[in-house]
Amino acid sequence: MSRISATVANDRFAAARDKFLASVPEHERKIFSTCDSRQALLLEIEDKKSLGHMKNKALAKPLERIHRFSRSLESYFKVVEIFIQSNPQYTAILWGAFRLVLQLASNFTMFFEKLAALLESLSDTAFFQYESIIDALEQEAEYEKADFYEDIADRHARFRIAENALCDVYVDIFELFRRVWQIFTRKDGRSRRGLIIFTQLVWKPFDATFSDLSARFQQNRNLLNITIGLNHYEEASRERLKEERFRRKTDAALQEQNEEAQREQQLKTIERVQAWLAPPEFKVAFETAQELRYSETATWLFELSNYKDWRNFQTDLDGSGDGNSLTATDRMFWVSGKPGSGKTITAAACIQDLRQRKSLTPSLEYDVYYYFFSQVSRGCEILALDAYRAIAFQLLQHYRQDKAILDKFGFAMYQQTSGPLASKAELLELLKLCFDNDRPCFLVLDGVDECSAPDSFLKELETMASGTPARCLFFSRPNVVWLRKNITEARRQSITPELNQDDICRYVRHKIAILMNEDLFPSSTDISNIIERLVRGSNGMFLWARLMFTYLESPALTSWERLTTISEVELIEGLDGIYERILEMIHKFPEVQRQLARRVFLWLTYAKKRLDNTELQEALTSPEELRNGNSKLVDFDSAVVLSCGSLVEAEIQPSTKQNFRTFYQFIHLSAKEYLSNVSDSIPTPRGKLSSFYCVSMQRASLEICFICLGYLMYHTPAQPLSGQLDVSICTESLEDTFPFLRYASTRWVEHLLDCSFLESYDHSRSQHGSFMITQEQVLQAVSRFLGLNLSLMAWVESQYTFGSASRTFHDQRNWAMRMLDLPSEHVHPTQHYKRLRDVANEMLAFTHDLLKINADWKRTLNADPHKIWGDVTAFTSSRFLRSTSAVSVKSLAPELPPDDLVSGSCLCTISQNSSGGTELGILTIFPSKVFAERDKAPKVGRWFSNWVIKYEIRELRGTCNRKGNFRIPMEDEDLILQFGRELNGGSRIHFPCSISSNINVFSVLRRVFTLRRQAGSRRPKFSTAVLPRQNRSLDYTLGHGWSRPQVQDYTLRLSPNGKFIVDSNRLSLDVYEIMMSDAQRRDYLRSAGSTPNLVVRDLFCFHPRLPLAAFAEVSSLKLWNLSTKCHPTTFQSRSEYGLLMKDIRFSTCGKHLVIADWDSDFPEILSLEEHGEYRQAKDWMANEEKQNQSSEQTLLPTKPAGGSFHTEGTLVTTSGDVALVSTATLKRNRNQLTMGVLMENGGEDEVSLLDVPNWSCLKDSRFSVSLPKTAEDKVDIVFNAVAQPWYDYPREREQKPERSSDQGKEALPILVSKDTRAIRLASDHVTSRKVPFSSLDLSRALNDEHPNESAKSHSKGCSSGPLRIG
Repeated sequence: MSRISATVANDRFAAARDKFLASVPEHERKIFSTCDSRQALLLEIEDKKSLGHMKNKALAKPLERIHRFSRSLESYFKVVEIFIQSNPQYTAILWGAFRLVLQLASNFTMFFEKLAALLESLSDTAFFQYESIIDALEQEAEYEKADFYEDIADRHARFRIAENALCDVYVDIFELFRRVWQIFTRKDGRSRRGLIIFTQLVWKPFDATFSDLSARFQQNRNLLNITIGLNHYEEASRERLKEERFRRKTDAALQEQNEEAQREQQLKTIERVQAWLAPPEFKVAFETAQELRYSETATWLFELSNYKDWRNFQTDLDGSGDGNSLTATDRMFWVSGKPGSGKTITAAACIQDLRQRKSLTPSLEYDVYYYFFSQVSRGCEILALDAYRAIAFQLLQHYRQDKAILDKFGFAMYQQTSGPLASKAELLELLKLCFDNDRPCFLVLDGVDECSAPDSFLKELETMASGTPARCLFFSRPNVVWLRKNITEARRQSITPELNQDDICRYVRHKIAILMNEDLFPSSTDISNIIERLVRGSNGMFLWARLMFTYLESPALTSWERLTTISEVELIEGLDGIYERILEMIHKFPEVQRQLARRVFLWLTYAKKRLDNTELQEALTSPEELRNGNSKLVDFDSAVVLSCGSLVEAEIQPSTKQNFRTFYQFIHLSAKEYLSNVSDSIPTPRGKLSSFYCVSMQRASLEICFICLGYLMYHTPAQPLSGQLDVSICTESLEDTFPFLRYASTRWVEHLLDCSFLESYDHSRSQHGSFMITQEQVLQAVSRFLGLNLSLMAWVESQYTFGSASRTFHDQRNWAMRMLDLPSEHVHPTQHYKRLRDVANEMLAFTHDLLKINADWKRTLNADPHKIWGDVTAFTSSRFLRSTSAVSVKSLAPELPPDDLVSGSCLCTISQNSSGGTELGILTIFPSKVFAERDKAPKVGRWFSNWVIKYEIRELRGTCNRKGNFRIPMEDEDLILQFGRELNGGSRIHFPCSISSNINVFSVLRRVFTLRRQAGSRRPKFSTAVLPRQNRSLDYTLGHGWSRPQVQDYTLRLSPNGKFIVDSNRLSLDVYEIMMSDAQRRDYLRSAGSTPNLVVRDLFCFHPRLPLAAFAEVSSLKLWNLSTKCHPTTFQSRSEYGLLMKDIRFSTCGKHLVIADWDSDFPEILSLEEHGEYRQAKDWMANEEKQNQSSEQTLLPTKPAGGSFHTEGTLVTTSGDVALVSTATLKRNRNQLTMGVLMENGGEDEVSLLDVPNWSCLKDSRFSVSLPKTAEDKVDIVFNAVAQPWYDYPREREQKPERSSDQGKEALPILVSKDTRAIRLASDHVTSRKVPFSSLDLSRALNDEHPNESAKSHSKGCSSGPLRIG
């Protein structure tokens, strides 16, 4: 192993020694001597020769630390010997210096300990690896002898680095000793006092004094480790190089995958943003304008100086100008012109020119965006929002690879607040954000006057463009107010006849040449004269020239007729004249073509939305032809275009459902304006044919409404639209099957609103043979439609399928109200007025029913429109709709008591099923009439007289006969005790009531009533017991209000068997046993125990048969044996146990306790049979049953259930000592009742038992279900009114209006009976399957008989699932 020069090393060692000794005073230097080894140093220390003043106890711990440091120094010296082979005396000198420092520091016990601690820390951080380095160097020596290494020169260079590091460590050790010496001595060499040392160390901490040395020690050690590692692990380095190459290759592959994933994610983001933008179709209008542009025309604008100044202002496009100094209006240019002057063609030419200039001049960097407002192509008014969507979409397409722009779109989309589609405000902010950069852009907007609100649109555009380099080019008619006010003369240009003259002349010359070649003019025709006349007649309107040649190309004209037509063009006739000529030409067609043209004009002019070719074809076909099925024209597109004399053209657009969709539009907006500019009351100076083809809005609305109603009545099937009762049809399938249904269903009311019924039209045929639809015909159609129950139901289903129900229903009500408000003198004759009011009244009644259905069932019908054929009409009936026969709904609310002293409005009603589910107990409280009108009766003492308790027992089968009807007057004392200050402050009343599950016991305030049958008596009687609640002395003065005692807030709970009652108040749970005294023949209450009320969220339940209760506290679950006067015992204890519970209940067999948690779908099931409270309660119950057998008085018996019965929630059944996993789960899912089931194949599903309306009374109700034994029986569902903590009873109630049939159903309790054949599996959306109730063996489950396949769980708990069906 090559080493550095020993002389060099020895020189450095000597310099370090001399520097240290120079800091030691002369008298101390004399006692300095070398030390041969570590063992000699430690031996001298242990003999205490060097540490004279240290005590044995003070020396122990520092000595241990010095031992560790000395071992580290010894390893270091061995490494130095291997590398350098220096003079051994320098090692002895260092050991001697160490001994001298220790001797000096020993005079200060505390600081000696700190020095030892410092040396120990150096052992752990700077010197701890030298032993490992020795092992590595020994292995290096063996490798060197075997000539293992090839690059010897490189190894020697690295070793020199290590040897220098070792020398630096030697120097730093002496520096350490020198600094320690300086701390413990003065400048004159004498020892310091302890206080001075303490002051110095406070000013500069002890560890901080040596931190730089410690860092250098660690640095040199690390350098040495690296050097040794580079030599010792060269082979490992080669392996690491291979691994690095493999890692790089893997990283490259992963990077490629990441880039591909990012590209896919980017594409998905773009797709989501495109869906959020939802741009309208905007390319077709531009492409059509390009196709219509005649070669070398529409270039005059590019030569105008004002346009060029705007386009190139201040040469800002190449960045040499200061374009930002201009305002938004300075960057705008307006081109105006009259209809037909070629604005759209010129706009398309400008877009093409701007793009060409950009491609030909690379230094120009700008973008071009456009939008054409075209009512002709859209068929309705166009919103400014459509333009913003189209421009934003073009910007996204242009910068789809620009991450900054994509981030802006993504941020705007994910921060949306307006819904699934971008709002106007969001788009304006997004466009401003994207345009606010150094890259200019052009916005070319054609037909601004056709925007629904052009002035507002332009103001918004100005705000958006301000502060950005965006430039706007507008094309419109001259009637846009904002443009006239804000655009300067230098930034506007009108299209005059002179500007268009050369282009029109070029176009006319070309078209005349074609006609001459086709021999459509005589050979002697003066071509120049014809061209001159046509150019002059066009008056600068390209559209006029185009329409004139469309007319001249008609095969119905002879050569001389063409010449005559041209010769008659003496004066400027305008577009109206050419339209009149074309209508005359169309009228020469056969009758079939004339009628087709008229109807096409009608629909294209007045339709509320664009119709594609399939929709228009069905709209033009009569109901009789639609029923025949062979009414479609072979070539409908050609028939429409040819019959309309080329005033209508086809436009093909891409579609999501199909490859393309064909729409029809007028060739120009002026054609639509010509055909619609007519009125029934004001004569128009037009040709004789105008009344045939030009129809007023009133006439058109009557006709279109009549056509839509005919389609709904005679072509739409009067059945569920899917063909099945339990399946909804998707919108796409419905439109494919009935293309015109969406328009007919959603728009007929809108057209009815446009009809005027101020006068009756008694003529049904125009002067040219066109049949006109009269008001009487429309009223008859509406009346007929309202009488078709099934057709109306199919229409209602279509309304919810197309999502237009709310809007259509309100439009119906508006029409009916408007017609009913018409004065009779404005409608003639009288018979017509009566007919109108009858139809309007019918419409209003139908709309009232529809709005009620929408309020009760909106969520249900929006999700499943087909359910209008199901449970909906059973709850919300209408005479206009066919009610389902599979469901019956009956309110079992008690009748009003026939007493003038009792109020007609009850305070509260609660109800309870009997244990078997065959009977129902209904408890109702009726206040006195004086209390109901207490504002009129200030004497408080009279408020509490004549209150009545009404209790009914009804059967839940058949006609629901009353088994018992009891009227009990209330005690004034009870009411006075209950009502504290609450009545004086408002109308909320706390009124505790309860009914036991056997429906024989109920409680009202502090009284408990038990229904008993005495031996020998057929009529049952009530016995009464009084709760021993604290009777407060309520001192009040009649007429002067209450003395405001404390409000008593408590809840009463009766056990299912009616034997116990729990008084739950704010402080305690008090249990009483209901006892009967044989001597007094009356009941009394015996205290059965009390415990502090720590119940969480009313989590309390009774055992179904035993005197046992369970309740949850914050950290425990308690069991309470009510038959003994013992306190509740802890059944389970866990941190926050009660807070996590959602519900607790006993299983139907009573052997388990079921715990439902908020964070789990499956309950925890706990066994009770090993618990002492459960066994004691069983023994008590057995003795109680023996005593009851000898009693003369018994509770009124209830009938057993014919099928199986259970209540809302999870039903857990048991067999032996285990609980079934297959448990029934009854739950209310929004507006639907469902029951979980297990199918034969082992899969889980849900049975949709019933759809329920959004009635307020059902929100706080609790339902129970009685399932039948056979498929012929019905499922009975009872909605029970549950007790509420507070009741609202206003001080003065208005007289209630007479209840309608549906309002009568909205009173609890409610019994619903449903045919089992109408119940389907909730998951069946495509094909609905019936639930085989004959094999739905719930009765076996209730009797602890279970299928072998059911999973079971032991008492620790198990998951719940649904019941099994066959």
